[in-house]
Amino acid sequence: MTSDSLKRFRVLVVDDQPDAADTVARLLSLMGYEARAAYSGREALQLFNELQPRVVLMDLGMPEMSGFEAAARIRLMPQGTATTIVALTAWGDDMNRRLSHEASIDYHLVKPAAAETLEEVLGRIGVH
Repeated sequence: MTSDSLKRFRVLVVDDQPDAADTVARLLSLMGYEARAAYSGREALQLFNELQPRVVLMDLGMPEMSGFEAAARIRLMPQGTATTIVALTAWGDDMNRRLSHEASIDYHLVKPAAAETLEEVLGRIGVH
């Protein structure tokens, strides 16, 4: 599953903490993905149209526009239903997992997610 041919897709990392977003984007780049960071829900929506990523890693607890709202808006965009959205959040409780599901978020990972966990989830996406 970790073949280079499966890793060449784009990933948009969204987190209102720039250090967190940049670190995950750098890690994914080292793993062979084309990764970019956005630091707000609004910036994520703008970059989504430009990049058309296959995967969005979305923090949920952001000011102004939550990750739930940003995910729901992405789903309404062209290519939005073909994109896999992965919550990458500190919120791991049952209520937030349910809210992720209701916002059409495909996976719910809790920070800090191990590199192996990210690789496993992205590898599953890569084979579909």
